[in-house]
Amino acid sequence: SGIKAMDDVADCFFLPLDKVNSEEFGLVSVRKGITKFLKEKCYRSY
Repeated sequence: SGIKAMDDVADCFFLPLDKVNSEEFGLVSVRKGITKFLKEKCYRSY
């Protein structure tokens, strides 16, 4: 895929949006952002 994990990242991969669980992210700010994004109806058109 051309993407490789670096620095503090153990791994990187793609998931379908319906499989993303915001609770699996360590940073509170990231969890909040992902939760907000997933609640938006516009993401479903991608």
